[in-house]
Amino acid sequence: FEQVVATPHIGYVTREEYETQFSDIFDQILAFAAGRPINVVNPDVLAATSARG
Repeated sequence: FEQVVATPHIGYVTREEYETQFSDIFDQILAFAAGRPINVVNPDVLAATSARG
């Protein structure tokens, strides 16, 4: 494998993008903790899970 460069999955991200991603993640965590999740992929499942307690 002389012509292979192996990098971690984050090896392509710029510092600016990394900061943006983490800012977005923290916004999502805070919104979820406040009971108002954002960017929910499947809101029906979240609602059903919340209803069960």
